[in-house]
Amino acid sequence: MKGKLQEAISEARFTEGDFYVQYRDFGQLVHLPIAEFWKIAQIVPEHRIARVIRECPGETRHSEDGMIPTYESSDRKLLSLPIVYKDEADEATLLYIEKHLLQPKD
Repeated sequence: MKGKLQEAISEARFTEGDFYVQYRDFGQLVHLPIAEFWKIAQIVPEHRIARVIRECPGETRHSEDGMIPTYESSDRKLLSLPIVYKDEADEATLLYIEKHLLQPKD
């Protein structure tokens, strides 16, 4: 990851606050807490990340729902996909990572 996306990811990793990532998966954007996103980040290509969002309740420059994008893709088609809100990374994805990516190669 490079540029603005890298900056947003670094901020999310090292700053207190509630951060979320929206990434494309099967024709929709999955909205996940950043802690859950880290579990699957290694298999999500950079071009699929639509937004990195910080929840800032009470901040004067926040949007209506209290969310401020710290990164937003310039891909309008990606940004227009419907959003599915999840609290946890998909079990099948975690199983795939465990089975195929974390196992030692012979």
